[in-house]
Amino acid sequence: MSARKAQLEEVLKLVKKSNDEVEALKKEGKANSEKLDGLVGELFEKRKSAMEDDLIERFRKGEHLSPEKTGSDEPSSNVIVNKSMDTNVRRLQEFNDDVYIVSKMLRVHPTQTKMWKKNQAAVGELRKAVNVATTTQGGNWVPVELSADVIDRFRLALKVGALFKRIQMPTNPYDVPVVSADATPYLVSESTSDSASKFTASTPATRKLRLSAQKLVTRTVFSEEATEDMVTPVLPWLKDSLAISMARGFENGLLNGDISSVVHMDADSNTSTDVRKAYDGLRRTAKTSATVTNLNTLNIANMRAVRASLGKYGVDPKQLCWIVSPKTYQKLLGFAEVLTMEKYGSAATIVTGELAKIDGIPIIVSEFIREDLNAVGYYDSTVTNLTVAVLVWTPGFWIGDRRLMTLKTFEDIQVDQTILVTTMRAAFGTPYDPTTENFVGVGYNIVE
Repeated sequence: MSARKAQLEEVLKLVKKSNDEVEALKKEGKANSEKLDGLVGELFEKRKSAMEDDLIERFRKGEHLSPEKTGSDEPSSNVIVNKSMDTNVRRLQEFNDDVYIVSKMLRVHPTQTKMWKKNQAAVGELRKAVNVATTTQGGNWVPVELSADVIDRFRLALKVGALFKRIQMPTNPYDVPVVSADATPYLVSESTSDSASKFTASTPATRKLRLSAQKLVTRTVFSEEATEDMVTPVLPWLKDSLAISMARGFENGLLNGDISSVVHMDADSNTSTDVRKAYDGLRRTAKTSATVTNLNTLNIANMRAVRASLGKYGVDPKQLCWIVSPKTYQKLLGFAEVLTMEKYGSAATIVTGELAKIDGIPIIVSEFIREDLNAVGYYDSTVTNLTVAVLVWTPGFWIGDRRLMTLKTFEDIQVDQTILVTTMRAAFGTPYDPTTENFVGVGYNIVE
């Protein structure tokens, strides 16, 4: 073999060896790459699972979630929480509440409910109808709060609360500047010179109304065995129940609240959680104003005496309202001066719950006008057969909404129950001074 041939064979061996090493490196790199891809995929799956578990756990704990808004087809919070006459909006609000309540009770994410899955296509169509600029059906919207539909149920359930001005409270407490006295007019003569005297100045008097929101809570207990199929048929009743129970508590506080007294005016209000310790209500304010009248003889003359005690605030019947107990209302129906709704017609502007008028003043009936009071209009557990009638100048009080109704749940594993808690924060107050101005009166000592 020549030396040249030997060298050539040696080069070929080296080339083959190099090719084998390159192929080995390729195989090893591919294996490492597949292994890396597998690890990355596994990592993403674990991350996705952890996020889902975290989301579900947050719902189990009753934490309030905010919707993730990544698409233009998501209903804004305004669509959910604002009152609307649009049929599509109202259907979306109703579906929102149903899914939200069911998910809270079952402690699952709303998208895991059968109700959501069953109506997903319909919800997509509703979203498109509500958001006319969009044509897509995707998105991440899920129900995270009660809609205006339930809030309306709450407000419709109010009788006394519906009488008064409502404002949104951006802070708590919220100080509202109000005018307590108008500017003073003066008589002036015609100005005939360049150096005429300036008009006499006067500054309207102002004072500050401080609204302090109080939290009201209702608590409902469900068995752990409650399922979505069991809950769904009673959702209309449940939504009404949540709204009405909260309205009842609020109404009780507006009428019978007393925070000015060291000891509550009614002897049976002896716990710190009693709603009657949230505000100074109408009865307490009338006592402060000393606008109280003995109505042991219930007749039109004595009821007009209650109105007369309000002075200038008792003049305009459109700004007044009588609030009476059921039994007193039955007695008033015997007065020739009382007109029931069928006589003056339903076309008139009426107050929620209004049943009649006396001297042009609406009469509403509230179950929270107590019928077990003593001769001076308090509850003392001894004399329990008397009641009161309240006459209020409605511009005299304001209601502040700090937070509308919200829903939370938690699981009590010790008794295997789900606790459904509804909360709201609201304030009640007056921009006037009840020690010097008479804008609410009480007729007491009414025999039942």
